[in-house]
Amino acid sequence: MELQSKEKEDDKIKSTSGLAKFIYVIRSLIILGILCLFLKIESVFRVFLYQYYFLGIFVLATVIFLLICNKDIVSFIRQKYTSFTMKLILPKNKQLHKISKDLRFIEKDFGYTLYLLTVENQFRAKYFFVYKNEISKKQLEICCDENWFHMEIRNLIDGIPAPYNDQLNCIGFEELINNNSSDFNHFDFYISSENKLSDVITNLKKLFFDERIFFRTDIFLRKSIELDLELNITNKYFKQLKAKLNELKQIYSVEIVFDSSDLSPFVYESLVKKIILKYDNNRISICQNDWRDKPESISFFKNEEKSNEINLKTNELEAQISFTFDFIFSKT
Repeated sequence: MELQSKEKEDDKIKSTSGLAKFIYVIRSLIILGILCLFLKIESVFRVFLYQYYFLGIFVLATVIFLLICNKDIVSFIRQKYTSFTMKLILPKNKQLHKISKDLRFIEKDFGYTLYLLTVENQFRAKYFFVYKNEISKKQLEICCDENWFHMEIRNLIDGIPAPYNDQLNCIGFEELINNNSSDFNHFDFYISSENKLSDVITNLKKLFFDERIFFRTDIFLRKSIELDLELNITNKYFKQLKAKLNELKQIYSVEIVFDSSDLSPFVYESLVKKIILKYDNNRISICQNDWRDKPESISFFKNEEKSNEINLKTNELEAQISFTFDFIFSKT
């Protein structure tokens, strides 16, 4: 019964995708027809331009504006530009060519468009892929090389990807692993001597097909994300701390000058949670010690010197936040 249900869901998704493609083709044919008609009456239009110069320029500018604003045409130009860039980069980089080929299932089987492909020096891995799907309203960002892999999934809100600090609309692939009923865990996507990048991409492909409804439709995992955020004591600590700081900033002239949650997850600085404050000519840092082994351990620094450390599990959250504010506003 479960298999039949999944097959029906797949058929429904395919029919929806087919309808979207049909509409896209019809719209493209209409635009093509208008262009052909324009070319056919070009000689007449030329006379029209000579006799009604300003009106003709206005009509021509309107046509050009409508063509530029057409999302399909803009997407087509972007796709061609990306393809051109890939033709320049891929032949010279065999590793990138193989990764790109292995990831092609995202375009072929799930209807995403490769929106951007770059070689990065500032990220934790060399190669950065961006895929978009207007139907599922998702942007997928994959950063990987032979040493590291991560995929971030950003909800498209009015066509714009949600900011990285919007934890309800921007998630890492780990959320899907937690939601997935298979035997996946984080280490299946952790690159090591025994688990190569090709193995990680194979696991990624299986994850995509396991969660095909998520990737092909505009549903998002908000309920499970909200639950995870509530259960994660480190998230709760930083969320409540920043909320109280924003309430007090007018009274005490305290200012948050850096927040790691605003950063892309692909840069090194985003690896641990960290905020930096300015108060009374002091630079105060509150930083998670480790994202994996000691996620509940928080260190305090004042003017780059370590002053104290707390473990969020050893006391009530309110008491820990109260201790943090005592440290921030202390004169020593």
